[in-house]
Amino acid sequence: TRTSLILEKAQKRSLALKSIDSYLDLGNGLTVREFISQIDDTQATIDRYNLAIKGLTQLHSEMMESEKNLADQHERMLSGVCAKYGRSSTEYEMAGGTKRSGKRKPKATTATNPELPTIMLTPSSAKTTAPSPAFTAMMN
Repeated sequence: TRTSLILEKAQKRSLALKSIDSYLDLGNGLTVREFISQIDDTQATIDRYNLAIKGLTQLHSEMMESEKNLADQHERMLSGVCAKYGRSSTEYEMAGGTKRSGKRKPKATTATNPELPTIMLTPSSAKTTAPSPAFTAMMN
């Protein structure tokens, strides 16, 4: 739900103005009655907004539940085709499944990254010396 800081301030100001004079008229349409009317309009707008948000929240929950039920039914339909025709059947493939005989084993991939150089330290290079300008540039 939404609240309004300016609405709260305006409500306090209207009470202060009413304590001066309930019919205070400062000219150019600046009256206590008009100010209170504006406050009431703003409050009504905020109330309508909060009701709409609550309705949307409920609708969102219903939509998520509906999608969950559909996903379950989707999976059960494919499982039903599998149970009736088998995993290696054309019908199973037509329903969106992958035949057992059609599954491929994933290829082994190497975990190398061509952008990063491999640095190997040898006993002779492990001296405590300042890094080379090329190495410093790579690190930045």
